[in-house]
Amino acid sequence: NRVVFPYILLVGMVAWAMGILNSFKHFFAPAFSQVLFNLSMIYGAVFLTFYFSNPIFGLAAGVLLGGVLQILIQLPYLSRIGMRLRGPVNLFHPGLKKILVLMGPAAFGLAVYQLNVLVGTLLASFLPRGSISYLFYADRVMEFPMGVFAIALATAILPTMSEKTAQRDLEGLKQTLNYSLKLLLFIILPATAAFIILRVPIIQLLFERGQFGPAQTQATASTLLAYTVGLVAFAGIRVVVPTFYSLKDTWTPVKVALAAFFLNLVLSLLLMRPLQYTGLALATSLAAFLNLGLLLYLLHRKVGTLQLSQMFGSGSRMLFASLVMGFLAWLIARQIGWSAQTHLYLRILVLSAAIVVGAGSYFLVSFLLKIEEAQIFLNVLRRRSRKPAA
Repeated sequence: NRVVFPYILLVGMVAWAMGILNSFKHFFAPAFSQVLFNLSMIYGAVFLTFYFSNPIFGLAAGVLLGGVLQILIQLPYLSRIGMRLRGPVNLFHPGLKKILVLMGPAAFGLAVYQLNVLVGTLLASFLPRGSISYLFYADRVMEFPMGVFAIALATAILPTMSEKTAQRDLEGLKQTLNYSLKLLLFIILPATAAFIILRVPIIQLLFERGQFGPAQTQATASTLLAYTVGLVAFAGIRVVVPTFYSLKDTWTPVKVALAAFFLNLVLSLLLMRPLQYTGLALATSLAAFLNLGLLLYLLHRKVGTLQLSQMFGSGSRMLFASLVMGFLAWLIARQIGWSAQTHLYLRILVLSAAIVVGAGSYFLVSFLLKIEEAQIFLNVLRRRSRKPAA
């Protein structure tokens, strides 16, 4: 903890640079900085551990190295837009005061999230051994589509939404939100189907080795299923909350998060005995739907009709395409037994085939059903293929 502690300063500077670059609609460097951080941690764990009597210090050194690299990669881009790490400092600048006022509720909202995690872990500690691990591993897997798509989309739309708000273009703001939610559904619905159908193969291939046996695979897979129930809500929250931030309203998401926290606590206490760790995950998913519903309702009251009914038509077609994808993925995955006795390379091959065929069928059915988001995806590919080689 003492060695890694300076990373707090480093990650603060990383977030500062990220916020500035995102406001200029530059997303590559901030996003790629996370890749450098992960590579530095891997480098520390694999190579630097040999230089310390206590190997964990090698990983700690990798964390610090990653923090430095995260900053360095963003500095050239900051320089291009005229930002410098030097010059006079005015602690009484009105912009700084405005940021601090807006930041307070947002920080409190993050504290509510951490409280949610803490209470969930505390409750899981009263359940059979391994419950905390099942929740942790299932959450890590579920966070993959969240991190790749939902958070990336939320980061990308915030500057546009803030721009629309500054121009007092509420209709443009609502259109951006609707478009973002439809695009999110286009990705999250098939991800939901994939996790439901392939949850056991995914968990088995990723984690089943050593003390993590078949029983742990089944327990983690059932927990992943309970989390997957709320995947659409989890992702939707990540997109709707920035809409409030663009309106300079940071208190409403906090109030809604508190309401969802108390519902999650009540549901967890009710479900943890009959369903054990799966009940805790299910309570979190159900509370997420309340969170999303309240956010959309309060946003409707704030900016007027959101016209979310327009999503039902395309959403139903996306759901049908996801079901087709899930059926084909299930047919492929059931061809082998998912246990350590089946050769590793065969399991990798079959799971990869299930994912590739499933994804291909999803896009094919989406194109046939003329889902707008599928057409947008195809147009992006066409534009890239027409670009001349560098």
